[in-house]
Amino acid sequence: MRLKFLLWLLSRLMMRAGKKNPEFAGKTADKNAVIQIATADGRKIRYFIFQNGRLSSAPGGIDQPDCTIIFKNADFGFSALLPWNKRLQVRGIQNGDIKVTGDFSLFLWFQSLGVTLQQRGKP
Repeated sequence: MRLKFLLWLLSRLMMRAGKKNPEFAGKTADKNAVIQIATADGRKIRYFIFQNGRLSSAPGGIDQPDCTIIFKNADFGFSALLPWNKRLQVRGIQNGDIKVTGDFSLFLWFQSLGVTLQQRGKP
């Protein structure tokens, strides 16, 4: 349940940032991609559609996303998505607890959006 809520919250924060944060809006302005986040068992899935600066998101899976980020389980996914757990993300990719299918550059771009969200309001 925590991962599901965190993904929903992330979608709302990104939608708001797209309207109010010029740096975030600039990073998404020309991007057309579908990024899906899921658990390995497929029980928790949410997708994000970026289309010419607009973002939509919904629970559930979508056919043929451009990039899928798969966490070994919901608890690990929740921990890995928290802003202070960058090392856990790196370790998770290295040891297979996080798998990325599709375009890996979109995964890196999506991570950069998270960094932009965190930097909002900092000097």
